[in-house]
Amino acid sequence: MRATPPGAQVLLRALECVARLPLLGDRELGQLLGVSEHEALSLRRELERLGWVEWVMPDSAQIQPRRRAFLRPEAVPELAALLGRPPGEITARLAVRRSDVLAGIAAMEAAVGVNALLVGLARESGWRGAALADGRRLPADRRDLPRAGGAGPGEPGRRPSARDFWYPGGVAAYGCLRWGGRVAPFFVAWDRAGTPAWQRRNLLRGWARFRFSENPWGPGGLPPVVIAAAGGAELAQWRDAARWRESRAGEPLPLVRATVPELASAGPGGAIWRTPSDPRRAPLARRLGWRLRGSLPPASRPAAWPAGTAALPRREAAASPPLRSRVRLLGRRRLGARSRRERIALVSLATDREEKRLVEYVGRNPLLDEAQLAALLDLPRAATRRRLDRLLRLGVIAPLSRRAAGDDGGEPPPRFLLSTAGLRWLAARDRVPFSVYACYGAAIALSDGGTRPTRPSRAYRDFEHTLGLNRALVRFAVDARATGARLQAWHPDAASERRFVLADGRSARICPDGAGVLVRGPETCSFLLEYDRGTLDVGRYRQKLLGYRAYFSQEGWRADFPSRPLLLFACARYRGDEIVVRAAERWSPGRELLLAPEWRYESGRDGGILGPVWRRKPGPELDGTLFQWNAVLGGRGGDASGGESPPPMRAPVSAGSAHRRRSAGSGKRSRPERSG
Repeated sequence: MRATPPGAQVLLRALECVARLPLLGDRELGQLLGVSEHEALSLRRELERLGWVEWVMPDSAQIQPRRRAFLRPEAVPELAALLGRPPGEITARLAVRRSDVLAGIAAMEAAVGVNALLVGLARESGWRGAALADGRRLPADRRDLPRAGGAGPGEPGRRPSARDFWYPGGVAAYGCLRWGGRVAPFFVAWDRAGTPAWQRRNLLRGWARFRFSENPWGPGGLPPVVIAAAGGAELAQWRDAARWRESRAGEPLPLVRATVPELASAGPGGAIWRTPSDPRRAPLARRLGWRLRGSLPPASRPAAWPAGTAALPRREAAASPPLRSRVRLLGRRRLGARSRRERIALVSLATDREEKRLVEYVGRNPLLDEAQLAALLDLPRAATRRRLDRLLRLGVIAPLSRRAAGDDGGEPPPRFLLSTAGLRWLAARDRVPFSVYACYGAAIALSDGGTRPTRPSRAYRDFEHTLGLNRALVRFAVDARATGARLQAWHPDAASERRFVLADGRSARICPDGAGVLVRGPETCSFLLEYDRGTLDVGRYRQKLLGYRAYFSQEGWRADFPSRPLLLFACARYRGDEIVVRAAERWSPGRELLLAPEWRYESGRDGGILGPVWRRKPGPELDGTLFQWNAVLGGRGGDASGGESPPPMRAPVSAGSAHRRRSAGSGKRSRPERSG
């Protein structure tokens, strides 16, 4: 029995939802329309049959593999004719251009997260009587959009300014709550864990510049930016950056913040939202600024959808192949530079969640080999090899053959780094410009020629040190699984920089070689890791140990870790731990640090790196495991030296990027860094 075609009005409403929120799943579409998921599936199939929408099925560890629909970019002129509006007005208010679709597929986790936030507010705003009146994703790139004043995108002789656009750069969506005759507009910014801290500060600079310049919202009328931070550490970075920006500008930015885990557990309508000046949690509707409905600028108002359409017409170009069919081109030929956005989006569609995890591991932990990657992902070697071969064919990773100190006389095993194409893919997934990501991000890639990194890299320059750090990472992951624990988080050297403020107001930082969090049942063990090759004398440890002393004295760890971290030194050289202890007694007396020689944990016996291999000083002292030491040292909230202020450092630490710094205890030469 053939199903009855859905009515024209419900089809038009379904098309409006898909146009407003690209990559919308059937479940979310049904929630917006008030129908079941099965009925939403029928609506989506009918829109696909008529040639208006198509779907893709992205796969990632953060989202479920479901079919997600979007408006065909070539259908924009027909949609504009249906609404009685010029196409430029549609593309300026909705993310329906081809470039917007490709950017959304590349950043699929952010796109799906933003859709879930707006759909959740449409279901429950958290404030009785308030409802979501408008919610839509915004175009990713404003540069080639029509200007708010009606001028074309390429007006010569003048650079674009804030008054040319109705929303600031870096925001992903726009929403508006309505309560009676009043409205509360807001923008949405979706944060990712891989976003560099510099990019967060740069976004705040851009939002402040937009707010305090001439713009369609009027002086001081910019709506709040709702930030979904990736986690607690990222939330603290947003808070500190907003406070610093407020101290410079003298006026706070309208920011409302929550974390992605809070959104997943309580929903966007829950009491999870706070501002930089008020840490108390409240529903979103109580954190927004309410104004009269007529005060919204005309450019922010959505186009009216027709209410009397008899039937949604079938598009003439409905037979054009869908975007997902072009995935096969990745295996046949390389897409040219003009199709770079399309290539990034197709790679996102062509890879599964395990392959994406492989790329993330290779990018943030360079020079891992096949066996180490298989151990980190807990996959068989054969399955890991197949995935690596596929990523090599796609051109997102590159092998590096270089002999290490411990290799035998045969061919050295290939160790992997990102290619430039892979770095562009990670930058697009994290919604960060490529130039910023290559300079300030944690990932490292080889140049197009495959002979050198894209930027000066400690991982490439300090080859043996990086391999030793990779061995420690693998032991943490493997030994945690073997002992019933779990490596919940790992931050490599380029992402483990921690910033804090001294008592006198100076900013300072520490730059460990790695940082992580171990979980075993109800126990949480945070740690800072230094891999020491024993190539420095005692005096060269001064800056590093004074930084750690200040970090623990000021309790800077509270914004970075769920518990007080242990300071670990993994020593590669025989009796190298004695040099570290002499340096600690001189420059940081009373500061407990734990030492373990690499030869004791590298075999993995007796618990490996999580076994009884850690001690406070060389000698006959009994060794303990990390969780045993965490019960003794991890619960302390202050400095072991009595909480006195540390001696001043040689110079205030400037606010540069993590990869432009020196790790003083690992035999690496210092590099100056720019002031932030």
